[in-house]
Amino acid sequence: MSISSFARGALPLALSACLLAACSKEATAPVPALDGAAKERAAAAISRPAWLRERLPEHTVAYLRVPSVWGWLSAPNGRALDRALASEAHANAIRRLREAVRSDKLVADSGLAPMLGLLLADLSSPLEIAVVDGSDIANPASNFFATAQLDVADVATMNARIAAMSDEAPLLKAPLDADGRAELASSGFVRFDAAARRLYVHAGMAASAAGLDALIQQTGQTRVPEMAASERELDTSGQGLFFWIKLKGVNGMAGAYLPQDPQSALVRDFVQKSESLSAGWGSVEGHGRLQIRLRAPQATLLARFAPKAAPPALKVAGKPQWAATLSLPDAQQWQDLVDHLDADFGPGARAGFDEAKQKIAAKFGVDPVELLRRLGPAMASFEDDAGSYAALQVTDRKGLYALIDDIGRKHGWSHDTMRVGSAEVHHLRIPGGRSDAEAGASDDPEAAAWMRLYGRLGSHVYWIEEGDWLVFGSVPQALADRAAAPLDVRLADWQAAQGYDAAGSLAGVSATTRHAQRTTYYAYLGGLQMAADVLGAEIDLARLPSASELRLPTAGATGIALEATPDHLGLSLQYDATPLDAMLGGGGSMATVATAAILAAVALPAYQDYTARAQVASVVAAASPLKGYVADHYVARGSFPDSFDEADIEETSFAEVSKYLENFWIDDGAIVLQFGDEAAAALRDQILVLTPYQAGRQILWRCGEGSIDDEAVPMSDPEESTTMPAKLLPSYCR
Repeated sequence: MSISSFARGALPLALSACLLAACSKEATAPVPALDGAAKERAAAAISRPAWLRERLPEHTVAYLRVPSVWGWLSAPNGRALDRALASEAHANAIRRLREAVRSDKLVADSGLAPMLGLLLADLSSPLEIAVVDGSDIANPASNFFATAQLDVADVATMNARIAAMSDEAPLLKAPLDADGRAELASSGFVRFDAAARRLYVHAGMAASAAGLDALIQQTGQTRVPEMAASERELDTSGQGLFFWIKLKGVNGMAGAYLPQDPQSALVRDFVQKSESLSAGWGSVEGHGRLQIRLRAPQATLLARFAPKAAPPALKVAGKPQWAATLSLPDAQQWQDLVDHLDADFGPGARAGFDEAKQKIAAKFGVDPVELLRRLGPAMASFEDDAGSYAALQVTDRKGLYALIDDIGRKHGWSHDTMRVGSAEVHHLRIPGGRSDAEAGASDDPEAAAWMRLYGRLGSHVYWIEEGDWLVFGSVPQALADRAAAPLDVRLADWQAAQGYDAAGSLAGVSATTRHAQRTTYYAYLGGLQMAADVLGAEIDLARLPSASELRLPTAGATGIALEATPDHLGLSLQYDATPLDAMLGGGGSMATVATAAILAAVALPAYQDYTARAQVASVVAAASPLKGYVADHYVARGSFPDSFDEADIEETSFAEVSKYLENFWIDDGAIVLQFGDEAAAALRDQILVLTPYQAGRQILWRCGEGSIDDEAVPMSDPEESTTMPAKLLPSYCR
């Protein structure tokens, strides 16, 4: 691969990664709203939102939206940085960067101009792709309809752009005609509407010029697509990554590959009732969201496990630093689970459950189902201004205490209450697992004493009662702190402000970040300056507002949730920054990405060398029988063979040697191995010569040049010599 080819692919990715690491658009507190005109001007200057999503052709069965670089990183999208991103100063900075891509001589000389020009200068909207099929079922024969807006003024310029992008493998059979029409080199048709500056592509087995015109005509009418509800849950900005596919027909094919045994009935039912799959990242109500969601209304799995209770009414002291919640089945769901065990998990499941339940009841003296029915339907843990706590919702506190007392009488538990400050604290003491009788069974008095000491260790559980909640603390004093603190925030309200849906989540956690928005904004500005340096552009960062001028809030939000409702199952990540920042951590994203890039730069060559060495070692090991034949020939005849025939060796009997080889042969006793296309890139066309050496009465072999030790001398003089770098040779034959 040439340097220019490598740079053509690598530098755009590196530049995009650099910008992504630097750019995070986050907000959790209200900021003054932008008027519609300001947003429209910003969109026109940076990146227009998605267009096809409201004009999808009939019989669309899948849709993919891929953001432009500027739309992904720099366009206003409903969060706190919008006031800065929609400013004229920011638009001017982006415009200068886009102009530099086309005008900078160094960029042109590097061969990067076509790729960077498309990504950073021409593309002015997301790329949108619709999969269309008259059967309303996505399949390999479906057609693809793609469109994007490009900052290209006329057909002649568009032809020049396409020619520059495809100098080695033409994309079109012939250039665009005067009307902007052409046929793809592969199966498909293209039309560039110069007036609208929009490119359309129709591809697939049934693609045609007439079909493209028909699809374009359908985009003249706006409509509410089937995917609209899924998109509203994931991205309302029109700038994020979004994917949706209709599962009609696809779920049937998937179900056919699932096991047909009764134990898989619940999974098969879920797959068969699945209607659509959506995924991507975007922004909703001022919060970023990365999500995957499978819609399956009326699926039995969701009916069994989806939470049915309202968000917990538990209150906390001030805004928590973090909070985690877990939804538990309510009494009716427990009963449904037990009653349908055989139907959901196959015959015998109920019998196995009853047997396990009886064993637990015999050991602890309580029916576990009766215990679980008294718990829930929610659990929580959190850290607020008063401290760190766990909480458990109970439906029957008296019944729960009665069960605890029943267990306690049989196992020596003790349950009492104590007054600590203004709190009445419950205390449950559970003794250790070793009894004095078990300790006394030891013949060693010292060991018996140690066992008795260990047996004294027990568990202590402390809690206070708050309505239908039991709140647990590590020690009684922590619960006294909570009792003395003003509980002024409803936990569910705080979670909702964080973008976390407590009512629709099986389990999840949400946390507060600090100064992430300011740090991220300044990292983004630094990224713009880096891009300007690379592209040879002059930008004026001083004209952009400061974080204080934007009134960016100090606190931010992040969280993850496993969602479940009667209609869908999903996994979502909430964030105030980009998904990458949420994973790598606020202001440290730049350093983290830089560190990761350095590690990758070191690790990738190291891994490639490892792969190459492993292949060389396997070939050398597989060639060991060849060395034996050559040595035997020398012992028997006093000379080395010069070919396989002379050594009476069947080449086909050593087929395993040739897996990574183009050829192999014997040359004056030396075994010559030439690596081929199946080998690692560093090995292709390299030659490895296994040369026999004599050391005393022994015949030794070396994989490279030179002698094995001072006494060993080479016994052959092959025409070929080893060309392989020494670092790729096994250590035992260097």
